Formats: sequence, structure tokens, C-alpha cells
Amino acid sequence: MIKKQGKESFVPYGFAKDANNVFYYDFQGKTKVLKKAISSSFKSLNDGDFGYDENSVFYGKNILSKANPKTWKKLHDKYFYSIDQNRVYYFNRLIKDADAESFEIVFVSSIFETPTQYAKDKNHFYLNDTICSSEEFEKYVAETIARNKEAESKIKR
Repeated sequence: MIKKQGKESFVPYGFAKDANNVFYYDFQGKTKVLKKAISSSFKSLNDGDFGYDENSVFYGKNILSKANPKTWKKLHDKYFYSIDQNRVYYFNRLIKDADAESFEIVFVSSIFETPTQYAKDKNHFYLNDTICSSEEFEKYVAETIARNKEAESKIKR
């Protein structure tokens, strides 16, 4: 519970708001008032990570630099990539030189709750937000597939 001006607001995780404020609970027991967030237009994606209002996009308590909330979207619920009409983000970090128009997630099946984050665009391959060569990318993907198979076989035993 947060008390402000005599009123209480319950913050279970992620984002919450009342008539005047938007709050972010950071999963370490700390709640922060997002002073730049506009409560009346704020929307959470209900994933504990992303939200936006009429002026800004938020990853937790951080604003995604230059993100346009009118065109911004998260690309997939289990991945931390998001885009607007001109830019690509990983968590709250802008991926410089990424092409928003051709950017896409490369899905590698995973038995883990959060899959390894791979993506590509017309110019580059990415592991998280790091550019890598096509050879490195293929190697990383093959290693991830092998790790998943090994973990899967241990679970079945």
C-alpha cells in the first residue's frame, strides 16, 4: 500500500495508478512514483514491464528514449523487443542501426520460461541488443537448441 494525500493505492507488481499518479513496483519491494507519467492516459501491458501514456513509453521506471507511444508496440509477450515506426528497443535500450521496418524476432523453441532473445533485420543479426555476424548468429542458435535438448532430456529422466 502507498499512502498519498490520505488515499491508499494497492500495487501488486509492475504498474498501478490512481487519479493523480502512476506507480511502478520494482519487484525488490520498492515503489516509485513515475513523475513523468500521465495517469489519465497511462496504460500497462500487464506484463510487469511495459506501459505507456500519451507522451512516453516506459520499461519499468525508465522512459524509452524517443519512442513514439502512438506507433510503439511490444513484439511478443515473452520477448523484450519493442518498436515504433522508426526505432527498435531491447528492454529500455535503443538498438542503434536496427531497421524498424524489417526487424523481426527469430523464434528458437525453448523449454525455459524466458527464451534466448534472437532477432534480425535486413542489415544485421542480434543476440539481445548486440549485433553479431551471420556465422556467430547461427552458432548461438545451434548452441541454444543443443542446450534445450540437453535440458529436456534431463527433465524426462
